[in-house]
Amino acid sequence: MKRLAFGAAIAAALPLLSACEALITKPTPYGTVTAEVVRRNGSPIAGASLMLYTGERPMGYARTDSTGRYQFDEVPEGVYGVLAVPPSGYVRLEALLATPRPSELVDRLVVRAGAPLSARVTFLKVGAGQVEAQVREPDGTGMPGLTTVLYTPRGEFRRARTDATGRVSFTEVPFGMYGVTVERPAAYRDSGEVAFPWVDGLLMEEGSAERAQFTFERCLGSVSAQVVDQQGRAVPGATLLLYDARAERSREVLPSSGQHLYTNLPCVEYGVRVLPPRGYTVREARGNAFADGVLVRRNAVKVAVLVAERVGRASVAVTVLDEAGRAVPQTRVVLYTSRALERDSQTSANGTLLLSDILINAEYGVRVVPPDGYTVEEARGSSYVDGIRLTADEVRAFTFRFRKRAP
Repeated sequence: MKRLAFGAAIAAALPLLSACEALITKPTPYGTVTAEVVRRNGSPIAGASLMLYTGERPMGYARTDSTGRYQFDEVPEGVYGVLAVPPSGYVRLEALLATPRPSELVDRLVVRAGAPLSARVTFLKVGAGQVEAQVREPDGTGMPGLTTVLYTPRGEFRRARTDATGRVSFTEVPFGMYGVTVERPAAYRDSGEVAFPWVDGLLMEEGSAERAQFTFERCLGSVSAQVVDQQGRAVPGATLLLYDARAERSREVLPSSGQHLYTNLPCVEYGVRVLPPRGYTVREARGNAFADGVLVRRNAVKVAVLVAERVGRASVAVTVLDEAGRAVPQTRVVLYTSRALERDSQTSANGTLLLSDILINAEYGVRVVPPDGYTVEEARGSSYVDGIRLTADEVRAFTFRFRKRAP
């Protein structure tokens, strides 16, 4: 009976125990939040004011120590933020930089029991710094004597020339945002490239050292020149003249390909002119006798094609007979122009000679010299014919008559 009475008492007390448990507050979990305030180079900032908050309610205030840190302990679970205020001599990033959100705030910190959190804020220190610019070629050779300008968003701040190593240093540059521009020499500038390239976004704060590097490659290209005839065939032996605005730069006699490649040419405008070889002529027109305004570009090959027209050819057939109509062999036959002797040959055993492949762009004459045992009257139509104008593919025939000398 006593054992049953005790069991009944326990059963009666259970509802009361449950009610009491509901009245007891469970312990709240805590975490930590470490705030850190630094410069851009990572060095600590002491004395920055800190506020830990949740929503719109401050949860704690502090200042950073010599390490730039402060740890908020026993922070209840929840979502928090840290606000930092720069000490004297420091400013927010927004003073010089565009930031997507306030730089002095770190929010959305989810604190959980036993999980440490950190929040880093960066400030700028007001003071002077240094800017060094270097200009060099691709192989690292410094480029001296170039105008270098240090500028702000408001305009030019200082200027100097690069030294023997291609460097220039601007010291005691006040707090602010800067850029550097350098004069690019004409020999290093391609068409369309800016004369004064720049590097901007150089942030000056106390003790900062910014560098601006420029590499200029000499602007060189090539010109491939070719001379062809009316049918597009190569014209060997033509002379090509390469020139620029100041003078003739090169003179080349073309090989069998009728082509020449000019390499390592500075990036300026050129012209090419052809002097045709014998048997060709050119019309004095762009694209025929010359090509001008050929602009050489960096590492590119410009092509110039000129046309030399092949002069038509004709033939002269000479027959030498005696008064009886018999062939006179070994008669000397001379073809000439007003400028030069063109051919010097002899008739064959049948008293004939064919002079072929004669250019038609000149006026010719034919003279015969009788061999031993023959004579001829020295007169036009007897010993010579002049003023001969030939047409393409023509075969002009001339007959001369000699007299036999008396024995």
